[in-house]
Amino acid sequence: MLRTSDATSRFPFENVFLEQNGDKLSAAEVITMFSTSVTPERLLRLQKNVLERTFSVVPVLEGLYDAGNIGAVCRSADGLGYGAVHVINKGSRPLKASRGRNSAGAEKWVDLQVWTSTTACFQALRAQGFKVLVTALSPDAIPITQWDWTQPTAFVLGNESTGVSDEALSQADALAIIPMADSMVDSFNVSVAAALILWEARRLRQLSGCHADLTPEQQQTLLALMLLRSRGRVKQGPLVGSSNNLAGEIAATGAAAA
Repeated sequence: MLRTSDATSRFPFENVFLEQNGDKLSAAEVITMFSTSVTPERLLRLQKNVLERTFSVVPVLEGLYDAGNIGAVCRSADGLGYGAVHVINKGSRPLKASRGRNSAGAEKWVDLQVWTSTTACFQALRAQGFKVLVTALSPDAIPITQWDWTQPTAFVLGNESTGVSDEALSQADALAIIPMADSMVDSFNVSVAAALILWEARRLRQLSGCHADLTPEQQQTLLALMLLRSRGRVKQGPLVGSSNNLAGEIAATGAAAA
């Protein structure tokens, strides 16, 4: 599977698959070869999955140290029809293992991209046309219900203890909060916050008729990739800006706790 070389494309994959001998296959050829290697029920599930996908809204997780939280966000993204999760891991501390299988293998089905720089991540997202919406407890923050989710949006959630960095705040297009009851706490767990934002974005995008927005060619490419991953033929791709196999860490964390 080749990643796109087009820095302005929100869809991260090329319609080109490489065999071990170097031969190239199209998505259509891959589907023809492998569609009979899964059950009809599995194939139908994969087909429905790609029809509901979007890469136009992405969660960006900055400085998280709990692998379980990252896995839980991947699970929510997959469950609500989102195709990618970005992680900014500056390497200041190792990921903490988490008890419980929070990801349920979802890191296999979303495109997990890892960055070592907040600025570099934001620059790449803006080149793809994203607005950067940073969550923060600030008087300038707007409720997520007031944001226009029909526009490409990367929303940023920060560290479990300290929240987003000053670097992220200074480069935001807007700040946002999740409306809460008049409670004794002032924030949600980061994975819960991500799920709430993803759900609200999906609801508002569906009302506007624009949530599932992949082209037929992109759907075909994603179906081919999912077929290969379903068969264990493709692992999580190279991670951007990092040598850490974060997808592997998330999967290993869940497997060890299961």
